Amino acid sequence: MLIICKDDLVSEMETFVNWKVKKGIPTEIVPISSVGNSQTSIFNYVQDYYNNHPEMVYLLLVGDHADINCYNAGNAGSEIKWSDAKYGLLAGTNDWYPDVFVGRFSVSNSTDLNVYLARNMEYEITPLSGDWYQKAIGLGSDEGQGFGYLGNADWAHLRAIRDVLMDFTFDEVHEFYDGSHGGADASGNPNSTMVRTAVNTGATLFNYTGHGAQNVCVTGNFSTTHINQATNEGKYPFVISVACNNGTFTTGSCISEAWMLAEGTNSTTGSIAACGSSILMSWAPPMATQFEIADILAQTYASNKKFTLGGLFYNGQMKMMDVYNNQGKEVIETWVFFGDPSVKIRTLDPQNLTASHDIQIELGSSSLSISSCNAEGALITLTQNNDIIGNGIVDANGDVQIDFTSIDTLSDITVVGTNYNYRPYQGVVKVTELMSVGPVAPVLSIYPNPVAANGSITFSFDLNEDSDLVVKVVNALGQVVKEIEYNSLLSGSNQQTFSTVGLRAGIYELYTVIDGKDAVAKFLVK
Repeated sequence: MLIICKDDLVSEMETFVNWKVKKGIPTEIVPISSVGNSQTSIFNYVQDYYNNHPEMVYLLLVGDHADINCYNAGNAGSEIKWSDAKYGLLAGTNDWYPDVFVGRFSVSNSTDLNVYLARNMEYEITPLSGDWYQKAIGLGSDEGQGFGYLGNADWAHLRAIRDVLMDFTFDEVHEFYDGSHGGADASGNPNSTMVRTAVNTGATLFNYTGHGAQNVCVTGNFSTTHINQATNEGKYPFVISVACNNGTFTTGSCISEAWMLAEGTNSTTGSIAACGSSILMSWAPPMATQFEIADILAQTYASNKKFTLGGLFYNGQMKMMDVYNNQGKEVIETWVFFGDPSVKIRTLDPQNLTASHDIQIELGSSSLSISSCNAEGALITLTQNNDIIGNGIVDANGDVQIDFTSIDTLSDITVVGTNYNYRPYQGVVKVTELMSVGPVAPVLSIYPNPVAANGSITFSFDLNEDSDLVVKVVNALGQVVKEIEYNSLLSGSNQQTFSTVGLRAGIYELYTVIDGKDAVAKFLVK
């Protein structure tokens, strides 16, 4: 992944970049000042980077249009065809099939950026549990009969998508259609309250097909205002909008940006990504993209399985180009992807990925064996000092051996396992000069685990001598969210308790120093 970033936001991206590397995506971030803020300089830089890194899959632009210029592909009538996707057309001669999946964090300041980052990190590392992953929303007009994709009106197109999803893992797909069409569609036209309620309940996918403007989906009159009122904390849909101007962000804000900047009381709201057009959108071609996304998501193709948001969206675009060719080019030139294209979508309540491995290895070691992993096909990545040193795919037996260049530094090795519909595994391997006898660190026991958000945790440990103890609770972003001092503890067995009130749902580390050695234990807040 290449990230081109507004200069004063580069440091804010450090945790994000480190996470991408830890999960196995080689990632480099460069300030826009070293690239040049014009579409020619940006395109040339990306082209050169791609030529030197042919394994490149993702391009992420961090900044608003004024900060990182969107690509101007010329005029369509009185409108300018703006699209970041043009920066991803890097191979071939004059073709419009994406070679790199391009996304944008449309922000100008750290406050807005942190909304994007918090949502991203939560969705990838500590996703909210629930059956909402098996729900979707279809919002559409009753127009287009005879000239929509496959000749379908918008509502019939969305119902056909609903059928695809319901044959997969989805158990509910809301039908919000203008007119009265039977089935799950209520009589009459939908309204914003109905749509917002469904959003609040949670959905993996939000498809809109109908008329639009910069800040509104005309069907249901669902607007930026209603997105900002939503309370779907932790329950983030992937929004695909086939409508005019829902992605027009170069001349003010748009509804796709609203999806990405929404915040609740205790957590972010909005969507994990949103795709909207920068101009008056054509009718049938983008509907082909929308339908293909559903087909790929539902794994209807045995040989074309894509799980990242960028993989779904841009492979949908490729199908559109297959069907519509010249008509599809304008859509490529005008449809903007807001969000991180490397995020893997979730379609089931994610399980915890587990794995076993040595907790220490000696200097000079050149391999690490992973066993008892509960997710065949999981990617296990080893990093040291934020550099990838090796990775491998877990086999059907739950095993993988990862070979790497012999270790020549005592820095810890981080082990991260990721897979579709799993929470990631995170572990640490100590590097020692000589293999230690006995445990690497003092034993720190936690009960209960998982723990309720309004409960309490008891942790047990042994001390070799009387001492004070400072215990820190660290979240998935590496931030200390709680710190407790325990004074005048006596040697021998000890047991202490602290409250989890105020901790959001997610995975945390309990960290302290016992007898001069680090002691760490993970726990989950439900």
